[in-house]
Amino acid sequence: MLPLLAVLLGASEPPDRDWSDLTVIGSGLGTEAFTYSQMSAYLHGNNLRWPNQKQVVLVLPSSDHPGAEKVALAVYGKSVSQVKRYWLAQVFQGRATPPIYKDSNEEILKYVQKQPGAVGVLVSYNGSTELSLELTD
Repeated sequence: MLPLLAVLLGASEPPDRDWSDLTVIGSGLGTEAFTYSQMSAYLHGNNLRWPNQKQVVLVLPSSDHPGAEKVALAVYGKSVSQVKRYWLAQVFQGRATPPIYKDSNEEILKYVQKQPGAVGVLVSYNGSTELSLELTD
């Protein structure tokens, strides 16, 4: 199993966004340290490859996930439907590959663990992870 990176957010969150309940996890990304702006670029599809040149695979909570609205507001500053429209436009314009949507934290965690280059956002996750760090400003 590849090392699992967990980014516990909350201590120094970006202004105007509440990331306190979010945990960003990743597998095989080539680094374990990110700033908020670096991670935001990956989560918005602005960077398509990790430092180790693996393709970014984004795993987000589906609209059936109880924390989907929290992720949409904190990460994108939008509603869930606006985030879906954002990604539809990105994919249609050939700028990014579509995110994979999962219905629970456990499904997101399992997918990320098995997929090198995958990054996922968990909401109110209290489970354990192999590696964790805080995002920095």
